[in-house]
Amino acid sequence: MINRPSSKLDSLASTTRASAFFISVVSLDSADLLFVSCVKIASISLCLFFLMISDIGLRSGWFIARVMMYMIILYQKYYYVIIQYFEVRLIVMKIKDIYQNYKLMPNLRLHMYRVAGVALVICDNISETVDRDSITAACLLHDMGNIIKFKLDLFPTFLEPEGRDYWQKVQNEYFEKYGKDEHDATIAIAREIGVNDKVMRLLKSIGFTQAKENYESPQFDRKIVAYSDMRVEPNGVVSLEDRLRDGRKRTRIHKPNSHDESLFEEMSFFLRKIEKQIFEKTSISPDDITDERISKYVSKLSDFELSVHKS
Repeated sequence: MINRPSSKLDSLASTTRASAFFISVVSLDSADLLFVSCVKIASISLCLFFLMISDIGLRSGWFIARVMMYMIILYQKYYYVIIQYFEVRLIVMKIKDIYQNYKLMPNLRLHMYRVAGVALVICDNISETVDRDSITAACLLHDMGNIIKFKLDLFPTFLEPEGRDYWQKVQNEYFEKYGKDEHDATIAIAREIGVNDKVMRLLKSIGFTQAKENYESPQFDRKIVAYSDMRVEPNGVVSLEDRLRDGRKRTRIHKPNSHDESLFEEMSFFLRKIEKQIFEKTSISPDDITDERISKYVSKLSDFELSVHKS
């Protein structure tokens, strides 16, 4: 008969031996090594936690260890059945393939490449710790639904070589599937693609009316993605002031019933403050961000790889 240990230290030692036992009896396939190792560590930690905070004793400690051991064995046996049931997997997609799948207009692709290029210049020159890949992914996806708001007759050259009829058909498909709000469409597409939560949060932070919240946020990732979008017009990189003037003009075209000048001035004020926040932390100035400077990034971004969850 096993006697109750005299102290928690004895219980700890006994549980360690039990844990070592069930680690030794579970064989690992190489494909499962990392995951099962994590499960084992969590199991041991939980068992030790129970023993440290209570007087459950050696008998109960052994019981917990054995239960966890059998759970891991069952996991190994039925791992592939579980995976096939849920059919959830992590895959890598190139951004150019995503653009192709969603029939993005060439000018829209180039716009997002340029925005990502601006963001990368900032990331490579800022003293703050930032998530470079998540920032890049958000910039490359931030206007995925924008064909919804396009006035197709406004820039006829952007419709070539496919022609207006083709892009009108694509736009109608977007209307039918995603509705009439381009930002909602972009978020829906990002969910379809399977981006992670960090990228999704960054996508939701991009937008003119998010300027105050982005300014107040301590997260520079948010500031960078939002600011980078405000440095690119249809024909390339411009200053923030030029972009604000263009934004006012385009708002009057796309949303003629919007007359909230006070909101525009308020958001413009916070965008200028975001610019100051960013460049106080960098070794460059806003004027250093040019088409020429971002070109080395833009030329490579079509091969950017995005890890996404697919079900």
